[in-house]
Amino acid sequence: MSEPCPGDSVTDDEMVSWAGFTPEQFLPPLARLTTQMNQDVPTGQLSRAAVAVDVDRLLNNPQRMHDQGWVSVMSLALADGEPVGYTELLVSRGVPEFVLQEDTLVLPEHRGRRLGMRLKYAKLRRLMSLPHELVGQRRWFQTYTAQSNLPMQRANGSSDSWRPTNCTSARGGSRWLADSTA
Repeated sequence: MSEPCPGDSVTDDEMVSWAGFTPEQFLPPLARLTTQMNQDVPTGQLSRAAVAVDVDRLLNNPQRMHDQGWVSVMSLALADGEPVGYTELLVSRGVPEFVLQEDTLVLPEHRGRRLGMRLKYAKLRRLMSLPHELVGQRRWFQTYTAQSNLPMQRANGSSDSWRPTNCTSARGGSRWLADSTA
């Protein structure tokens, strides 16, 4: 277990991770966090309207993704029992080398303490605990981050577990491709 950062409000003991469908007790707070993500995410030059997310959408989307061959791996950070951040990646059963890094959000009042990075590490630990058939060949992580999102740009480029191998820029954002065997 890592030492918390000075002034940190979340310890590693307050990280919850899972693969597959979101546990029922986390659906309402995850809907709020996902809505916040849709409002806060820097989009660069992309035109994208913020979408409010409710529990029904959280229930329907994972089923659709599952039916298409994707497995969601998520981590949630809790402070005093309340969710304050999350991250998600998607693993494809059909494309054995790629993992797609999706959302990472930390509520504004909890930012600046490397909580986003700690969420990502918790999620990767959960990923590595999955059956070898699902994760054994994973080599490439792909994500998209707005160039104006400097904290996430730094997080994407500072992992000890992988190194960026290709960073392309388009419409104010960066697509990262990282080699996990680095």
